[in-house]
Amino acid sequence: MSMKYALHLIAFFVVATLTLPSCVSKKKFDQLQEEKNTLASTLAESQSKVKMLEDKVASLEADLAAQTNKLSSELDKLRKDLEAAKADLASTKKSLEAKQAEIAKIKQDVKD
Repeated sequence: MSMKYALHLIAFFVVATLTLPSCVSKKKFDQLQEEKNTLASTLAESQSKVKMLEDKVASLEADLAAQTNKLSSELDKLRKDLEAAKADLASTKKSLEAKQAEIAKIKQDVKD
């Protein structure tokens, strides 16, 4: 009896499996297929835009790094120029003080 029951159960599953694919209407299937195609197209467009934006970000980051390096080297040059100018100013000031002292001494000698 259990063998007969098992055969009936197997036959039921075979019939159910063969009839299940036809449960969805053709119209509904076509609609879902069209929606799937639309979503696939939208996904492809979105992935393309993401790739383009990632490339643009990479390009902008490279430009930023180049500009940062350029400005950093210009700043270093300006700092060196400033230090040189300070040194020149100190030297000129020292020389001026020496000349003023010399002039004051000459004036004093002339007075005497």
